[in-house]
Amino acid sequence: MDITAVRRDARAPGGETTALRLLWLLPAQLPCRAVRVEPDRVRLRFEVDAAAAREAVGRALADTALRGWAQE
Repeated sequence: MDITAVRRDARAPGGETTALRLLWLLPAQLPCRAVRVEPDRVRLRFEVDAAAAREAVGRALADTALRGWAQE
């Protein structure tokens, strides 16, 4: 299952910083890896069902450090 986060605010940190923050904020037991990192887009690949992956990314993106980013 792939989930993509996109930058909605040009003032938000770039993709590289966001990818690291996302991976840090996701639960450790959630198998995930970054498969593509661009300045305005980060694609993550999960080894779990879609609902669990979307929920985890949604919680991570709610962190103030990721303000300006959203799930696509």
